[in-house]
Amino acid sequence: MRPSLILYAGELLVGPQRELDKKIRANILESVEESVNVPDAKASEDAEMPPADENGDQPDAMDLDAVGPQCGEAPGMAVDEAGEVEGVAPEAAAPVAIKTAELLEEIRGYIRGSFFLELQRRILRYIDDLQAQQQRELPGGLPGDTLDRDLASESEDSGNEDGPGAVARKAERKRRHLEQKWSFPVLPGRRAAPGPLDFEFMRALVQVLQLEECLADHVHFLRDDICDKLRISSFKAGIGFENPCFPLILRDVSCPWCCTSSHLDVTSHPVSKPGSWVCLHCKKNYDKDAVQARLVDLLETVVQAWQSQEVSCKRCKRLRTALLQKNCDCFGIYQLRFRGEDSKLVLRILRSLVAPHDLQWLGEMLDLYERLL
Repeated sequence: MRPSLILYAGELLVGPQRELDKKIRANILESVEESVNVPDAKASEDAEMPPADENGDQPDAMDLDAVGPQCGEAPGMAVDEAGEVEGVAPEAAAPVAIKTAELLEEIRGYIRGSFFLELQRRILRYIDDLQAQQQRELPGGLPGDTLDRDLASESEDSGNEDGPGAVARKAERKRRHLEQKWSFPVLPGRRAAPGPLDFEFMRALVQVLQLEECLADHVHFLRDDICDKLRISSFKAGIGFENPCFPLILRDVSCPWCCTSSHLDVTSHPVSKPGSWVCLHCKKNYDKDAVQARLVDLLETVVQAWQSQEVSCKRCKRLRTALLQKNCDCFGIYQLRFRGEDSKLVLRILRSLVAPHDLQWLGEMLDLYERLL
């Protein structure tokens, strides 16, 4: 899915640039043709020049020295601080600005017209092909799956000498390969499980296409067409793109090599290998044990904040002083300062870092503290 997403997103950049290059070349050819058709001004001036006298000198019709630059000024046109050319009327630059504006408007019309219609047709056809391939390759997707037929053909071709054990091993290998092919990679800090493949493709692609302001309405129509193919409502919650990685930032992490302190987002920071976050200044790795110790300290802080939080009345903000007291004297309801969902979310994000980065110490502390929430 990633190559296709990059392909269609790249078309939004490459396609209009190609069209703009064609139009610029066409305008240059038109300007060259116009300059060729214009008669040579210098030849006409030479034709109007009076003949020379007997000594070969031109008559004193005009003083050439008086026309040249004065006070050390260089010949030609100068540009003032405002960016305007001295000696050229503002009306002379107006046709150039008008031609540029017309060219940009033509590019916008091209993007909204034939370009996006062709791109929309390709995207919808890719969605159909993606759904058909997923239904064909996933085990248990449809009755009479092609996987069973392939396994039957392999058993027939292999003969009796392979036996049922070889066929079962081939089936298991193929099943694992297909599951790995159609599954999302494990990302540290993922706040929720990803949805279907075609749904996530639609969310990411629409987010990229919305960057072009002139395609706002067209992108909404494209999203509605894809939702119709997926048989989901375009008004459902979570239809928009969200960053799958929850930010978990450690403040002022010091690099042991360059001694530079910077904030480190352990869920999205570049890594050279699992558990090795790269310093952006010296391009060396942070100390894995030091970062893991900071994560364990963060875990203990979250647990301590949950256990020592205040229970107050929602109405009068009075603190709860008795364990058996359920309602306040003002008939208000007692509530916690922190929500349980938020604390569990932080623990779930920390849990997602254990396996990808091989943080054994953090995993053991999570096993201990998860029972306290």
